[in-house]
Amino acid sequence: MMKLRTIKNCISAAFAALTASLLLLLCLFSVEIQKENIGASVILSDAMLGESADAGEEYLTRMVFFGESTTAHLARTGGVLDTAAGHRQVWKDASGTRMLNRRILASTVDYTDENGICECIPFEEAVMRAQPAYMVLSFGLNGIVGFTENVSRFTETYRYLIESIHTRSPSTRISLQSVYPVRSADNFSVDVDTLNQKIALLNGHIATLAEALPYVRYADTASVLSDASGALSVQYDSGDGIHLTNKAYEKILFYLRTHAWA
Repeated sequence: MMKLRTIKNCISAAFAALTASLLLLLCLFSVEIQKENIGASVILSDAMLGESADAGEEYLTRMVFFGESTTAHLARTGGVLDTAAGHRQVWKDASGTRMLNRRILASTVDYTDENGICECIPFEEAVMRAQPAYMVLSFGLNGIVGFTENVSRFTETYRYLIESIHTRSPSTRISLQSVYPVRSADNFSVDVDTLNQKIALLNGHIATLAEALPYVRYADTASVLSDASGALSVQYDSGDGIHLTNKAYEKILFYLRTHAWA
């Protein structure tokens, strides 16, 4: 009887030791995962554009880009889309940027038609004329501190823009880009780490917004620009901590090509 009890005790002790070892390994694994993703936004969404075969240059030529200065700079002088065709694809005005608000449909863009004739017309008119196959929207950094304090205002305004585009061009497939990370917060009321945390938070809400509409997808292009801390990688920083280099835009466009609509 004593031997049996001793064997049971040994088995219990061994089992307890094994359990403790497994828990320790799980904790260490969890810590390593957290280290690798520190400051990064991990977004799982049914609306996210998944990895695909390379859809090629022709696929990109069917896209129209509309957004803040980081979008307008795609076609800046010397930019990767600084061509006649590129200027038809990137809708911007002389200011080179804009804020997401309820007046955005009436805001003007320099619209270049297929004959090379450029006119300054309201955004909504440009949508009706072009009927683009794909439209890539990029909003959220301009006004981000206020947007993250009142997320519903941001998502409602963004949805208003999206649905307005769909009404005027029902066949257009719309992609919402993630807000790009930054390396500097000199023009904001918060520090850079806090700003990138707010960007990650807003990106989660943008992905959720994309899920709500069948003709919308979420493009996690920010993921190819971030360093290990979640900030804009130094190689993609044009110098002010916010705006991007041509190399960054090449990465973004290649991401869109290799995360194409099915």
